[in-house]
Amino acid sequence: MILNMESIMRKINLILLFLLALVPMLAAGPDMVPVVGGWIAVGLGADDQPIQVRVSDFQIARYELTLKEFREFVTATGYLSTAEIKGAGFGLVEAAWTEKAGLSWRDPGYEQADDHPVASLTWYDAVAYCNWLSAESGLTPAYTIDKLNKDPNNQNEVDIKRWTVTWNPEADGYRLPTATEWEFAASDRGMGYLYSWGDDDLLENPLLEPPANLADESHLEYYEQFDDFPWGYMEGYEDGYAFSSPVGSFSPNFLGIHDMAGNVSELCWDWHSLDYQSENGSIDPKGPAEGSVHAQRGSAWCDALEESRIGYRRDLSTDYLSYNYIGMRLARNAVR
Repeated sequence: MILNMESIMRKINLILLFLLALVPMLAAGPDMVPVVGGWIAVGLGADDQPIQVRVSDFQIARYELTLKEFREFVTATGYLSTAEIKGAGFGLVEAAWTEKAGLSWRDPGYEQADDHPVASLTWYDAVAYCNWLSAESGLTPAYTIDKLNKDPNNQNEVDIKRWTVTWNPEADGYRLPTATEWEFAASDRGMGYLYSWGDDDLLENPLLEPPANLADESHLEYYEQFDDFPWGYMEGYEDGYAFSSPVGSFSPNFLGIHDMAGNVSELCWDWHSLDYQSENGSIDPKGPAEGSVHAQRGSAWCDALEESRIGYRRDLSTDYLSYNYIGMRLARNAVR
């Protein structure tokens, strides 16, 4: 009997040790890079002088959110993405951008593995994921999401969701970066680089190793079967991927953050705007109070050099329309 009890206690201790070993892994969460704040020039004012804004310390994910991570959220909650509810998403059908039935994060129109960035997300999908991960991690969700009342600041008539989403800046949970935070992190804390890899023009002064997954020869090779190629690609540039690539496949920027150019374009908190006037001298700007579409930053697998500039501001109606080159990257307030 004593031997049996000792054996049972030994097994219990082993189980406890195993569970304790799991705790750090479960608590670790996403790999976040701490970013020390500072000043950054985000554009030009009326007198063609740079607009300077200050960014506080924050954290940003080292990698774009993966297909596996988003699937875990859906499996746990039964969440239906915007594209799934709508029954269609935007993708390349032959050589034209078209809304096609069945396209969603589950099938963006090209093959993906678990370690590829999740795509075909809308801004609503992104904020819902942030709140879920915060709750799972024992953190205070950054957003209050009201799905019943339409956001009076949303001027997009195409967007039939129009959730009212309120951000609590003091919450310690996961969130989307602001557009300014994203640019600050992409440019090595506001150093003014043209691209996340520096100032090298990949066409005039190619780097030894491709720095990003962009519209390259592999991309063209897939589409040259069609009569027309609908946009520019970088002739002579070869990154090896026609569509998305595993996150972290290319060298990180100077802060150690991967895929700040290429792979998928990333959703941000702000309403999209080209007006910098009200931001000059401000601290932690969060964009205009109203708009018709939220901002995104960074180029994607279908973009060339022009769209890869850190300051490039894409203007698309993406809040309710799901494009298969749009994903997300997490951010958090700095740990104090």
